[in-house]
Amino acid sequence: MIFSSIDFLLFFISYFIFHLITPISKRNVLIIIGSTIFYSWWLPYNTWVPFFLIFTAFIGYRKLIKARGQKRFITLIISLILIYFPLIIFKYSGFIYNSFLAPFFRLEESSFDFAIPLGISFITFTLTSFLVDVYKNKYKEKVDLVTFSAYILYFPQLIAGPILRPNELIPQLKKKLKSKISLNKISFPILIFTIGCLKKFLFADYISIFVERVFDTNLINNSLETLLAIYAFSVQIYCDFSGYTDMAIGVSLLLGINLPTNFLSPYQASSITDFWKRWHITLSNFLRDYIYIPLGGNRKGLSLQSRNLIFTMLIGGLWHGASWTFVIWGGIHGLGLTILRLKKHFLGNVFRLPRFLSILITFNFVSFAWIFFRAKTITRSFEILKQLLVFDLSSFSQFCSENSFPIMLISFFLLTHKWDKWDYLKQISNNLPSRFFIPLLFVLWLIIISFASSSSGAFIYFDF
Repeated sequence: MIFSSIDFLLFFISYFIFHLITPISKRNVLIIIGSTIFYSWWLPYNTWVPFFLIFTAFIGYRKLIKARGQKRFITLIISLILIYFPLIIFKYSGFIYNSFLAPFFRLEESSFDFAIPLGISFITFTLTSFLVDVYKNKYKEKVDLVTFSAYILYFPQLIAGPILRPNELIPQLKKKLKSKISLNKISFPILIFTIGCLKKFLFADYISIFVERVFDTNLINNSLETLLAIYAFSVQIYCDFSGYTDMAIGVSLLLGINLPTNFLSPYQASSITDFWKRWHITLSNFLRDYIYIPLGGNRKGLSLQSRNLIFTMLIGGLWHGASWTFVIWGGIHGLGLTILRLKKHFLGNVFRLPRFLSILITFNFVSFAWIFFRAKTITRSFEILKQLLVFDLSSFSQFCSENSFPIMLISFFLLTHKWDKWDYLKQISNNLPSRFFIPLLFVLWLIIISFASSSSGAFIYFDF
């Protein structure tokens, strides 16, 4: 069930009605029931996976709060191994077999046609943060099975995040805040949901056409077509993922629950370090707190800091998909972060560039790294890079004329990107009189509906 579908609209209207009439003390049960329906809408036979993970992690949690000394650490490790087992089997078994076992033992390559359970990576990381935070006494409140299940299954963030720490959602589920409907209270959730749909339909899905004709074919394109596809994918993946997040935030706010910020105008970043503070923030924080810092972080000398950075970003790349292209993508970012760290250590603020130039360089670095993220094979990634050398500027005017609308969309996105923040949307929803606010929504939804018929529907991060 996709947020931008009629199925979800009907589901959420029904769920919201039940939400309003259900006693506050029973709303976590409603979350479990509704989220199970929501999750099972795609592949019903994989619905057992999140429940297996929940029960396994909860048993580990119960044992963890009772254990003492070395037994406590052993309990944590066993719990983590058990919850990562389905992820490894479903998502990485083919990659491990074909990349390591088959070459080593001289076996034939084989395809593993598992239907990867939706959101398994997000669910596993959420469970990891819960168990580790309990182990480190960062989260000390006792949690019953119903509240714990509602925390993991909460449908607005179940499939594609944000990755929630226990202290970000569980206290809200325990408070059981009573929902009150008023125009002031629902205007911002409706606006942010609308903006999310606009990003998805107008930008991400429409621009995907120009991405696919370069990345998903074996045609040799000239440099202009290739550049358009590269920059188009930068816009597509951001609008697709942040659009989903905006919709999740809007739906969640209508239910009286706040989700954390996951994007902060990342293409306005002035460095790669700054980019990862703005892009998929909950994943960045997870990688920092549960991989980078435990490895030693910044504490053990410059060479080990560099190793920790690169290793963390390689894991971040592999988290996105079981392919060497994702590993290379993570490695490129890890290398970029390391070079910046070395520059800061040895040169300080020498050769500091103007901010606009730093933003331009960072955006292009990120955009060209996306090539390895988007291309299906390493070979295709390098073919696309080679296509940048096929210049044919004689057809520049014709190219611009034939692709005027996607160029306009990309330009409009880049020019307005710095205002793509919830604070601005909140100011609009709070300060704009209803006689202007309602027509604005009407116009935005007319645009959405006009582009929805050609929408792909699927969200990129559903595959992760």
